[in-house]
Amino acid sequence: MVLAGGSAQAADFGREMVPLLDKYCGSCHGGDQKKGDLSFEAFRGADETALLKNIHVWQTVAERLEAREMPPEEKPQPTAAEVQSLMAWIDWAQSRAAADGKRDPGRVTIRRLNRAEYNNTIRDLLGVDLKPANQFPSDDVGYGFDNIGDVLSMPPLLVERYLAAADRIAEKVIVADIDPKFRGDTIEVEKLAPTPAGSAIKNGKLVMSAAGSVRAHHEFPTQAEYMFKVKAAGRGARLVLKVDGQEKKTIEVRGSSVYTTKFAVDGGRHRIELAFANPAPKRQVSIDFLRIEGPLRVKARALPDSHTRIIPRHPGAETYRDDAREFLATLATRAYRRPVARPELDRLVTFVEQAVEEGDTFERGMQVALRAILVSPHFVFRVELDPGDPAGEAHPINDWELASRLSYFLWSGMPDDELFRQAADGSLHQPEVLGAQVKRMLQDRKAHALVENFATQWLQVRNLSSIRPSRRRFPGFDDNLRASMMKETELFFEAVMREDLPLGTFLEADFTYLNERLARHYGIDGVEGSEFRRVSTAGTPRGGVLTQASVLTVTSNPTRTSPVKRGKWVLEQLFGTPPPPPPPGVPDLIEDTKKKQLAGTMRQQLEQHRADPNCAVCHRKMDPLGFGLENFDAVGGWRTEEDESGTPVDSSGVLPNGQSFRGPTELKAVLKTKEAAFRRSFAQKMLTYATGRGTEPFDRAAIDDIADRTLEAGDSFSSLVLAIVTSDPFLKRRGEVTP
Repeated sequence: MVLAGGSAQAADFGREMVPLLDKYCGSCHGGDQKKGDLSFEAFRGADETALLKNIHVWQTVAERLEAREMPPEEKPQPTAAEVQSLMAWIDWAQSRAAADGKRDPGRVTIRRLNRAEYNNTIRDLLGVDLKPANQFPSDDVGYGFDNIGDVLSMPPLLVERYLAAADRIAEKVIVADIDPKFRGDTIEVEKLAPTPAGSAIKNGKLVMSAAGSVRAHHEFPTQAEYMFKVKAAGRGARLVLKVDGQEKKTIEVRGSSVYTTKFAVDGGRHRIELAFANPAPKRQVSIDFLRIEGPLRVKARALPDSHTRIIPRHPGAETYRDDAREFLATLATRAYRRPVARPELDRLVTFVEQAVEEGDTFERGMQVALRAILVSPHFVFRVELDPGDPAGEAHPINDWELASRLSYFLWSGMPDDELFRQAADGSLHQPEVLGAQVKRMLQDRKAHALVENFATQWLQVRNLSSIRPSRRRFPGFDDNLRASMMKETELFFEAVMREDLPLGTFLEADFTYLNERLARHYGIDGVEGSEFRRVSTAGTPRGGVLTQASVLTVTSNPTRTSPVKRGKWVLEQLFGTPPPPPPPGVPDLIEDTKKKQLAGTMRQQLEQHRADPNCAVCHRKMDPLGFGLENFDAVGGWRTEEDESGTPVDSSGVLPNGQSFRGPTELKAVLKTKEAAFRRSFAQKMLTYATGRGTEPFDRAAIDDIADRTLEAGDSFSSLVLAIVTSDPFLKRRGEVTP
C-alpha cells in the first residue's frame, strides 16, 4: 500500500504509517473489513490533498489511540514509539489542515422558532408573557437539542395554531375600541314597548294616561357620559328615566319641551325605561321621542403597556397613515429582527387604511396588521440570506443576523434594544463589542434560558419528568423530590455560568444547591426548610453533575441502577465519544438475561454478557464508568449494599487505558484528568446548540480551536461562549451553490 505523489509528509505516511495501519488495524479496517464504518483502504494511492480532506478520520484515530481503545486489548499492541510516530504524523496533518485557512463554516437550514423561542419572542416583542406556544405540538429533537433547523418541521396543525395564536395575541395586546363611532340615536315611540293599558300612539306620539313604563334596549359603545333627550308634553306629569331598573332622573313635564339630562353609563347593552310616575284623573303625558347622544366624555382607560408599546400616541384624523407607517416600521423591524423593506411596510399599512375606510377604528386596523406580522415567515422563521454568490463561498453573516444568533443562543429569544442599535450601526462584529455583549448577556436574567434549554438537554435531565421509579423499591420518591432534583441541577449550572467558573467545575465541585428534602435524601445534615441554598460537599462523595440525583435517576432503570446507561451517558454527554450501536443480532442485557438466564450480581451478569466478543468492544469502555457510580441507587441515594440481595456494592473499575479507581470520588478524579476531552466535547455540544445544526467532520478544526482558545483564556464559562461566538461556524455561513 503506497501513496502517490505529494509532500514529504505524504511520502512518510506511505512509507511509515501505512505499514503500522496494516499491522495493527488491517484485520478490522483494511481490505473488505470496515468495522465501525471505518476503512483505510480508501487511502491507497491518495495524495496529500485527499489525506487532508479526510482529516476527521485521522482525528478519530488519534482519539482512539490516546484512550487506548484501539487496537482491542486481545489484539497485538503497538509500541510506544510506534504510537508516537503515528501521533506525530496526525499532529502535522491537523496543523496543515488548519493552516489551509479555507474552513467550511457550514450552512444552517432556515429554521422556525421552537416553542421556547416563540414564547420568549412574544414576551420581548409585545411585553406580555402569554406563552401561546404551550398549545403548539412538541418540537422534534436532533443531535440532542430541540432547536435544530433540520428537524423543526411545519406540520399543518402547527400552521393552524400559529393563526389562532396570532388572533389571541393581537386582541390581548391592542385595545381596539378606544375611539367609539357612536354619536347619536333617536328611539322612535313605536320602538318604546310594551305600552301600558290606557296608552296609545296618536298622531305619531305615545300618550300615557295610566301608571306603567315603556322601554327599549340600547348598545353603548364604551363607558362614558351620555346625553339623554326626551321630548314630552303634559301638565304636572312626572316621568322617571331608568337604566336597568335604576332611577337616573325625574323629569317634571310642564308644557311641551325637550328635557335633557346626562350621566355616565357603562359600555354594553342596557335597558332604558320611561315610567309615568304620577297618573291621575284627566292627567296624561305624551312622548314624541327619546334620543341618546354620546359618548360625551370618554372615561380615561388605563391602556396596557403592550398597547402603548405598539401605539405610543393616539393618531390624528389626517395623519393616521403616517402614524401607522411609523408605528408599524418599528414593530415589524423588531419582529423580523432586521430593517423592514418598504414593500413589506406598504402592505402592513394597507390593513390599517382598509379598517378606517370601512368605518372601523385605527386600533382595529393595527390589530389586523399585527396578526399579519405574527404569521409572516419572517417572524416565525429565523431567516439568513446569502449574498447571491453562485459558487457557494463562505461569507460573514450581517450584523442583524449576528444579533439574532447571539440572542437566540444565550436568551432563546429576540435581540434587545442594545443589540438592535449595534446591528444598525454595524459595530456588532467588532471583537471588543462582541466580547462586551457576551459578558452583559450572560449576566442578564434572560440568560436563565441557557439553563432551561441548553443545560437540561445536554445533561438529559429534561427527561426527569417522565421517569417513574418503582414505588415499591423507592417509596420515598415523589414529585417534590423530583422537582428538588431538577432545581439542584439548574442552580448548579447557573452558578457556573453567573460566577464564570472553570469548566472543570462540572466534573468535580465542592458545592451544590440543596433544600431540606434533597439534603435528607443525600444524607447531608444541617439543611432546613424548602428554600435552596449553597451547601459544601467537602468530605462527601457528592460534587459535580455526575453525582447529582437528577442525572443518576435518568440513567437508571425503574427498579435498579444501570451501569451500562450511566457509562454510556458519561461517554456521550461528558466526553462526546458515544459507543456505536450494538451489531445486528446482538441482544441487549435484558434479553440476554432472559434467554441465557444470566445470574449473580449486576457486575457478574455484565461480565457474562460481554463474554461475547461483539459485546465486549463497547462494554469494556462503558461498564467500568457505570460501576464507579454503583454506590448511588436508582434515584441517587447513597448505598453500600446492592438492592435486596445484601451483597456489598463493588464500585471499582479499570478503564481500557489501565486507569483504575474505586468509588465515585476516585472516578471523578480520573475523569478530571480528561479535562481536555471534556472541554472539547462541551464545546461541540454548545456549538451545536448555538448554531442550530449538527456538527460535521469539517467542524473538527473549529471545535479544536474553540477548545484551545477557551483554555488559553482561563477555561472559564464565558471564555468558552466567547470562543464560540467568535468562531467561523458562528460568524459565517456557506452559500448555496447555484446550478
